[in-house]
Amino acid sequence: MQSKVRNAVIGIALILTAFLFVSYSRWPVETPLSQVLSPRENYYVQTEKLVHEVVDDLVNIRELNRPNEIKIQIVTVDWTKEHWGRKTNQAEIAQLKIEEEIYKALFIVPENFDLLAKKEQEAGSILAALAGDTLYFVSDYFDPYNEVNAKETIAHEVAHLLQSINFEIEESVDLDATLAQGALVEGEAEVAKARYLELVLNKNVDKDSFPVGNRTINVDEFFWLKWVAPGIFGIEFVEILYEEGGWSRVNEAFIDVPKSMEQIIHPEKYSIKEEYLDFEVEMIEDWKLERSDRFGELFTLLFLARHIPIDDARIAAEGWGGDHFVYFKKNNDYFFEWKTVWDSLSDTDEFMRALENLFGSVEAEEIAPKIWKVNEEYLKVNSSDWNVTIVGSSNYEALINQ
Repeated sequence: MQSKVRNAVIGIALILTAFLFVSYSRWPVETPLSQVLSPRENYYVQTEKLVHEVVDDLVNIRELNRPNEIKIQIVTVDWTKEHWGRKTNQAEIAQLKIEEEIYKALFIVPENFDLLAKKEQEAGSILAALAGDTLYFVSDYFDPYNEVNAKETIAHEVAHLLQSINFEIEESVDLDATLAQGALVEGEAEVAKARYLELVLNKNVDKDSFPVGNRTINVDEFFWLKWVAPGIFGIEFVEILYEEGGWSRVNEAFIDVPKSMEQIIHPEKYSIKEEYLDFEVEMIEDWKLERSDRFGELFTLLFLARHIPIDDARIAAEGWGGDHFVYFKKNNDYFFEWKTVWDSLSDTDEFMRALENLFGSVEAEEIAPKIWKVNEEYLKVNSSDWNVTIVGSSNYEALINQ
């Protein structure tokens, strides 16, 4: 994937605004200015002051071009739910519905699960975010008067702001590459934040870690990990690059962007540019193709971990060598095919054992050789050498004829 670094012109803040920041930080609360400003205006001024302070420090730490201007928006939880959680576009709603159907067909969520409601819930948990060229802070959660904690939050978002004006990454068309890009972006933001905290605030930051153990993950954990796990793995990935060659080595990764979560989870595979095997999409007559995607190692891990222990799922997924998923609809019926390829015969066997355990967990009934039924869904698994293909459908005849 081609990426390119673009230069941004270094801007100068407005003198009046700079004066206000300096003066406000030194005046006591009872000054005439504070009496004139409303609590919301005070909140904005304090947030803006902290943002500019963090930008100054982080630009120096990362040695990147600073933004010409800094746009800040104060919003509420209700606003984030409305604008980032609820979908008003019918095409987006239709895509969410297909995604929900796929999760149900793969036994990731129960039949009564509502993905649109889940998206709204996720949007309602956002503390701060960069959207476009604007930094958003959610007043229900973000406290600019607790300066240390506030600056920790701001540093992460400012790192994203610097990324947006210094680097350009082409948008990916598949889930795996999108997660890998997100891992790089989130990992770099966290590492930059950690350096800022150490150098400026003399504070160490605790890193999140991927869960381990002899347990499965629930539905909420699946979506939480799908959201944050790329960043968890991305931190280690970026730290390894930083150790290899400092920030210049990290910057190179924004030009030569990791192509898969496999390259993020196993940084040595990024170093040797290990590729994945792709598959041709095979159409089915009279069926409408609704989704064509590459899921990747992380999604495979989370899919398995819904029904088998996390440690076993991670071992089974780490031999991933490529996959392609297609989902078709015809009237009220669906049909999917998930082709996977593995790095070795032993990796294939490991994945097959994981699938057998998963089928046992969902109480699949084997109604014919290599054909199972789970509620109203039929499944079959074909394996050959390093390849495993999972086929599922609500239509038994479609399943056995493909």
